Amino acid sequence: MALQSGLGGHLTIDLGALVRNWRALDKVSAGALTGAVIKADGYGVGIVPVAKSLYAAGARFFHRHR
Repeated sequence: MALQSGLGGHLTIDLGALVRNWRALDKVSAGALTGAVIKADGYGVGIVPVAKSLYAAGARFFHRHR
C-alpha cells in the first residue's frame, strides 16, 4: 500500500512483509501464543488494514502501541 503526503514524500508499506514477519515469529515461538503489536496508525496505512492482514495470517492477540 502506498501513501503520498503531497509534500514530496512517498511511503510504501508492504503488508505481505508484516505478515511474513509475524509468521516467522509465530513459527519460532515454540507453541507460545504470538501476539501482534500495531504501531499507532498501522505505520501510516491505518490500523484496520494492518490488523486485518495479520488476523488473516492467524494472529489473534493484538496490542495497539501509541
